Amino acid sequence: MQKLIGIEQFKIGLSCGGEITAFNSQINARKWSIFTGSFYQYNILYLVHARMTERIIYYQIHVIPLVELIAGNSPPIKLADLTEPYYGHVSVAPGRNSTDFLGQGAFKTTYKAQLRVDTSDGTALGQDCSSTHPINVALKRPFIQAQVPARNAVTRLGLAEEGEAILTEANLLAWAASLLEYAYHRIDEHIADVGPPSRFDILRLHFVKAAIAFTQKDIGSSASTKSLSTRAIYLLEELIEAPFGKYIHNGDATPLREPDEEGYNVSVFLCFIQHVQYQFSGGLVFISDLQGLSCSILICFQFQFSK
Repeated sequence: MQKLIGIEQFKIGLSCGGEITAFNSQINARKWSIFTGSFYQYNILYLVHARMTERIIYYQIHVIPLVELIAGNSPPIKLADLTEPYYGHVSVAPGRNSTDFLGQGAFKTTYKAQLRVDTSDGTALGQDCSSTHPINVALKRPFIQAQVPARNAVTRLGLAEEGEAILTEANLLAWAASLLEYAYHRIDEHIADVGPPSRFDILRLHFVKAAIAFTQKDIGSSASTKSLSTRAIYLLEELIEAPFGKYIHNGDATPLREPDEEGYNVSVFLCFIQHVQYQFSGGLVFISDLQGLSCSILICFQFQFSK
């Protein structure tokens, strides 16, 4: 059972003029040096039929009870905890003409990739996964528009900037998931007191499970001096194979779907969730621009702040 959060706690934990830095998305130089330095003694990087396979170390993004997240007692991404990392390989065919290319937004490219992990429990991102049983994942990487005339050309960020962008994205995903979980906690608490609502279904939705992956490359000229350094940072998410849609626009708090359209009930329910979040945060925050599958999974969102 989660503790209830007072409005003053929300003001302390969430309000800073709408700045995302309220979510501790900054990286200090000492922590970042842990990942840009060389400290692991193995790496595989090869191309097979235009596919690139890299060894990775990755950290899962946890859904933390909102009261703990606001208090700062338990971070959703535990980079300093040496018991947290998982190890494995990610394989993808890069390039816009690749069959793995899923799309390009304003800030990120997305590819369909294969993830193999070396885990004792045989799972990754909530699915059965091992070194011999890979799973498909969505691999996302930030970019900036290239200053060249080529259409849709992109330029990758430097390693430090890429790390900040990925960690910010991961941190926001963790907060969105915790805010949704807390809304369900308040709903369930109300149902326990007065009973279930009539003619209104409480849908059970969740955000995609995700992880931050640090890819590795060899450095050093001989076997005795060879070690690894971080080459790139990815955001790995559950892959939605089926077409997904948008349910609420980021500029309007009304259902995006019409009553006769499929998914209208999801749009209405997510509008209700927005009202719950706005109410229990004292008007400080709610999640908008919600997209995903009507069955359960949400993948896209934006935070809306009241100043």
